[in-house]
Amino acid sequence: MNFNRKETVRRFLEMRDWEGLSDWAKTERSAIRVVSASLLSDDALMSWRATEALGKLAGQKARMNGANSVRAIVRRLLWGMNDESGSIIWNAPEAIAEILVNVPELTDKYGRIVASFIDLEPFPRGVHWAIARLSEIKSNVFSDMIAVLRVSLASQDPAIRAFAAKALVKMQVLSSDDIERNLLRDEAEFQMYDMGIGEMISITVAAYCRRVIK
Repeated sequence: MNFNRKETVRRFLEMRDWEGLSDWAKTERSAIRVVSASLLSDDALMSWRATEALGKLAGQKARMNGANSVRAIVRRLLWGMNDESGSIIWNAPEAIAEILVNVPELTDKYGRIVASFIDLEPFPRGVHWAIARLSEIKSNVFSDMIAVLRVSLASQDPAIRAFAAKALVKMQVLSSDDIERNLLRDEAEFQMYDMGIGEMISITVAAYCRRVIK
């Protein structure tokens, strides 16, 4: 991969300069490929910002060329979730979800495919995040996952408990009272990327759920 392109993308991610990235991508044909490579960064913050950036570039591509032009990007990420790919993209569920948030026309098909990996390592946390994220825009897509998500409320992973709660609230099958009884006393902490501020944060399940019911 061209070093200059890689460094250009890194600067955009470091500054969270989505407007600059968008302008650059209009004339740089390899922009999506270079950003996709950044998903594999050992730096969690850079990896998450690449996830956010990929969603924005996919949305731009869909607006310019139609939603179908984005399918190949999603399929490559799905392939990266397969053992046969030879190189597992552990955060592919999050990346796919962020693409679908920006290209919601593809959510019905690909959202269900991502959800099917919910119990397959190393994807459970990422798939729960993806379902929670996509439930903000199309909660009905995951109606067949309600029973599984309810089980996830008792997961040993606090992030999974939090993301399952959010998804169920967005699907209108978990009330604020249910959360108050079962989750607002859950002080277990986990790390997550806060898209509002573009930073990694530490948060408790209870604090996360308070955000959800607001």
